[in-house]
Amino acid sequence: MQDPTLLYPDGFHPVQPWMDPSFKHFARHITRTECWPRTYLIDFGLSRRFGPAQGPPMEDVIRGGDKSPPEHLGDGHEIPCNPFPTDIYFLGNLLKRHFVYKDNRQFHVFQRLWLHGPLRFLKPLIHDMTQEDPTLRPTIGEVIERFDKVTRRLSSWQLRRPGQRFHIYARPGQLVRQIVNMLKGVLALPPYTPPTVVPLSPEMRAFYTQANKTE
Repeated sequence: MQDPTLLYPDGFHPVQPWMDPSFKHFARHITRTECWPRTYLIDFGLSRRFGPAQGPPMEDVIRGGDKSPPEHLGDGHEIPCNPFPTDIYFLGNLLKRHFVYKDNRQFHVFQRLWLHGPLRFLKPLIHDMTQEDPTLRPTIGEVIERFDKVTRRLSSWQLRRPGQRFHIYARPGQLVRQIVNMLKGVLALPPYTPPTVVPLSPEMRAFYTQANKTE
């Protein structure tokens, strides 16, 4: 879910979003590079609250749209498991199938050929987020730290490359926007602010990663 407030300064029609609220004119909009909108990944319908005092949580499996987590396959969907590593898998798999690889239909064939070049740098992180063994996946804090570290190594030009797949006819226009933004001094990303991630104690890390309750 993306907050469109900054993207459409004058608002847009709720049914035909390319039109303004009055439905008389096309909606005025700017690019994401110019305003850096916030994107949210949510699923409040399945939210739970867990207390660390009871040890790693063990919840019955609720199979959603993505039915590919290894711990949910076969008889695994009948066995309670820690939902936190599964959430990490869902996020990693979403990035893998909708951003990092060019064509979902070819996902299992010639993966290197279909790797989306601008987001190639995410491949090692996504690999760890989708490990078959849930206990080997990073926590969300570790994901943030690794993402921050790898993006800081990228040049301004790399950060401006499109994260989505454009039709061949749209590429020249996108390239022109990149050059114009560079000439205007528009930053590729907001001014850097170090993430405030507090390292977890061994007990808390076990709470977020372990498959079985600790004694």
